Amino acid sequence: SRSPNWNKKQWQSFVMYLALTKWEKDSQLRDTTADEALVSVSSYVERFYDFWRLRIGRLVPLTLRGTDRTYKTTEVIGIISEGKHYQIIGPSGSGKTELLLHIALQSLANDIVIIFVQVKNYDGDLSHLLDVSVSYLHPGNCTDLLNRCKALNKRTALIVDAFNECPHDKKDRFLQELQSFVLKEPLPVIFTAQSPLQLPQHLRGETLIFADLSLEERKAVFEAHSGDFHGDVASLVQPFKTPLELSLAGQCVSESMQMCLR
Repeated sequence: SRSPNWNKKQWQSFVMYLALTKWEKDSQLRDTTADEALVSVSSYVERFYDFWRLRIGRLVPLTLRGTDRTYKTTEVIGIISEGKHYQIIGPSGSGKTELLLHIALQSLANDIVIIFVQVKNYDGDLSHLLDVSVSYLHPGNCTDLLNRCKALNKRTALIVDAFNECPHDKKDRFLQELQSFVLKEPLPVIFTAQSPLQLPQHLRGETLIFADLSLEERKAVFEAHSGDFHGDVASLVQPFKTPLELSLAGQCVSESMQMCLR
């Protein structure tokens, strides 16, 4: 059929929409200027921010237990700047992914480029997983993006979400490949999982564990999603254990109030 007469930017947008990746695994910065690298990396950051910012809500201060002290979630959103590995642990619905995304967006503001990896998509090939993880934000593969960051002296970091969702028979293989990758491309890695991970030496870091919610924390999560509800919040939140449950309850109350106003 006829050519759509798209320009290069339109073709790149279509490639990312289809989540396609380059066949070449060793993409090089051939004939790429520093200005072009800057435009490319800046576009990646803008797309990352635009895609994820609307998928997270306001960060409510919840308690995390560290090795020697406790933290609030609002205190750890800048941890990637430390350049160290971390694992963030909590049961399903505790807010691990939400916290990760706040950490990622804060890191972008700190001029650190984030690669956000969802381990459930791991098929035994880390290179392919990394390529897929950037394909909707960058027209090249992950190696190409990292090379552009190096050319600009940009710091990078890897966020590995929901390690417990990695296929059981592939977990050791994933950690082996990941450690090999980090030895070649030194960067901080943050994991989330439902229970503490036994990690190889070069991936170990501090473990932060979500504590059980206090009454005040339950109320704060509920109120962050319930709008102008003025009822007995303390009694209402008692049955709920996780931030996810409380957020859903708050949204239901908010929607009910809006329907009544109509």
